[in-house]
Amino acid sequence: MRKNRSCPKCGPGIFMAQHKDGRWACGKCGYMEK
Repeated sequence: MRKNRSCPKCGPGIFMAQHKDGRWACGKCGYMEK
């Protein structure tokens, strides 16, 4: 079961990685949010 967010640019199925400092980053398009 995945708890990661989906990337708003890439859509569902493309997940974002959470960094230790609280940032979220998409590995596909490089989108980032805090």
